[in-house]
Amino acid sequence: MEAIREIVVFIYLLIFKTLFNICKIFPLQRKVTFIISYGEHLFHVQEEMVKQRVQDEVVVLYKSTCKYDLDKYSGKKYRFESLSIRDTILSTYHLATSKHVLLDNYFGFLSAVHFKKEVQCTQLWHAAGAIKKFGGEMPSIKVRTKRAQARFLKVYNKFNKIVVGSDLLADIYKQAFQLSEENIVRTGIPRTDLFFQLDRQQEVIVNLKGQNEMIGEKKVILYAPTFREQGLMNAHIELDIDNLYKNLRDEYILILRLHPAVRRGVEISGKYQGFAYDYSSHPNINELLLITDILITDYSSIPFEFSLLRRPMIFYPYDLEMYVKERDFWFEYESLVPGYIAKNESDIIRYIKQGDFDLERVDTFARNWNQYSNGDASKQLVNLLFSEQ
Repeated sequence: MEAIREIVVFIYLLIFKTLFNICKIFPLQRKVTFIISYGEHLFHVQEEMVKQRVQDEVVVLYKSTCKYDLDKYSGKKYRFESLSIRDTILSTYHLATSKHVLLDNYFGFLSAVHFKKEVQCTQLWHAAGAIKKFGGEMPSIKVRTKRAQARFLKVYNKFNKIVVGSDLLADIYKQAFQLSEENIVRTGIPRTDLFFQLDRQQEVIVNLKGQNEMIGEKKVILYAPTFREQGLMNAHIELDIDNLYKNLRDEYILILRLHPAVRRGVEISGKYQGFAYDYSSHPNINELLLITDILITDYSSIPFEFSLLRRPMIFYPYDLEMYVKERDFWFEYESLVPGYIAKNESDIIRYIKQGDFDLERVDTFARNWNQYSNGDASKQLVNLLFSEQ
């Protein structure tokens, strides 16, 4: 199976490389190409480019997993790595002719291309911190063939810059992507700027309340678990909605937000109307955090940003032992997470009703992981990238 996968990857990369090299014949242009799986960085960085009067054209290449609302974006945008011949050719052309390429994820095509020396490839990533291992430190990567591991390293080597919000994250990136200090950019994480923009926060909150009258009338519990490899096609949650409904419905509503990689949402019984809502299709998780009073999660990176709001978190790692074996963690889980660790729904209900939340631990967590994210990350990044133009 591994051999077949390697053959398929080889053929795909050979085709991509050939097309890219043809497009490289054209000269570089003052152009910024975003390749996005998520999209939250795009809005903040592009807005700052407008403020600073950066004249470079902006092109957006988006993956099928991207739920970000691109309808409001009027520039050029193309579905990336799609079956559309037109989108494939145009995407590759813009990649080969842009002076700046900004990413928010791992993209395998990078192993097959060689940018011109003037091109800056900047990795923004899609998280402000890390619990589970990724990059070259993932257990599943370490057992791949030497050929595959060499290919992954070629991708990491394309990152001229990688943006961090803390020294802790910088150390993780160096290890995961085998980067050096010169690759690290300590500007803060652009998508965290929202948590310092009070006017924009109010606008988001008003909009969400307008869509759901229960938001504002009751407190909001957000359940946002990370994905499991075996659950990517169909949603399945371990949280007992019925138990929460019986015990918390008078004061709270429950919002579910599955990981973007999960293809299908959750079917919620009509019995829970007015209490449980599936917001998995909502394009921006950080907007949902603004209306959240209590976050329930497991191994997700969401707490790193949510901590900026100084609100309580509950961690429900129902499959901790198995998940550690599959993914491994950067730190001991129990000492890292800034909140109560629940073993079951009864623990969750009891802790919420008790209301004795340790927010000092949240504060410490926020300081450690958002060291450089203080509201002007996008401004600092745009200054850095375009100051020499």
